[in-house]
Amino acid sequence: MKETKYYDGNRIVNTLDLDKQKPAIVMIAGNRTAGKTFWVKKFLVKKFLNRGSKFIVLQRFGYNLTGTADTFIKDLKQIVPEYADFDMTEKVVVKSSINSLYLNGEHCGFCISLNNADSIKKNSTLFVDVDYIFLDEFQSETGKYCPNEIDKFISIYTSVARGKGEQSRYVMALLCSNNVSLLNPYYYSLGVASRIQKDTKILRGHGWVLELVFNENASQAMVQSGIGRAFANSDYIKYSSENVYLNDSDTFIEKPTGDCRLLCVIDWENETYGIWQFGNFMYVSRKYDPNFRTRIALDIKSHNKNTVLLKQHNLLYCLFKEYFNCGLFRFQNLRCKEMLFYLIGY
Repeated sequence: MKETKYYDGNRIVNTLDLDKQKPAIVMIAGNRTAGKTFWVKKFLVKKFLNRGSKFIVLQRFGYNLTGTADTFIKDLKQIVPEYADFDMTEKVVVKSSINSLYLNGEHCGFCISLNNADSIKKNSTLFVDVDYIFLDEFQSETGKYCPNEIDKFISIYTSVARGKGEQSRYVMALLCSNNVSLLNPYYYSLGVASRIQKDTKILRGHGWVLELVFNENASQAMVQSGIGRAFANSDYIKYSSENVYLNDSDTFIEKPTGDCRLLCVIDWENETYGIWQFGNFMYVSRKYDPNFRTRIALDIKSHNKNTVLLKQHNLLYCLFKEYFNCGLFRFQNLRCKEMLFYLIGY
């Protein structure tokens, strides 16, 4: 079957989750310029025109709200002939929190700030006829997320999904992104990262589904473009054109062999890790001895009467940083690697 030039999301929005129910969260991720965001925007406009289904466009921060209407409709007007004369405008409802969106003068939904979840909760009655939520770039290229972003996302979804005489009604949240990092908060919270394989196309969870997209046409267009040829060896071009993650690396993810001993136990973000010594190598894993005497907390939430807060420049900190700089650390997985980066300040 010949691949179409642009992405088609009809399969994933009709895919049931692991419980054979309609998923609350539909994620679409893949290489750049494949048409993921374009397809979702066209889908939302079509649902509004045909059924009157309103939608929310999520932006992370209040300063991102202004101009959403123009950027949302611009490429649709240019590419879809029947939308050429369409117009989308916005009006402030709650400053830095909620803007109303209008398609050809008719109210079609809202643009809201993910970071201002409390304000959204206070105004939840505005969203009783919203059927879809759209978050683009759920994997941030810069690594900048809202503080406690997942909690705020859940709060907003809950605020939107009440009404019409129900405590909770069905709303589909559509999340789009390029492949930036398996360690993004959405994958981590949903347990996605550990289940993705190199050949994964559709992944189902409890309440969510994910489609991993690789569009060969988009890849070739990027590689053959002037900028693609100029920076052919850059990580960014590889991320844009290949099915790789911009901020991830499998380097050093392997287990050393030989005898080992536990050096310390680390508590971080409600998880526990062990740092082991294998000869000349250090190894970070999720395996540890809960009764081990040296137990370190990396954050206040993990700190208790059984832990010691690790401070920069103490002996263990200096030892770990020196070993890493010499390439002598190995890791069980990316999450273990992320923990050590946090510990030594990278």
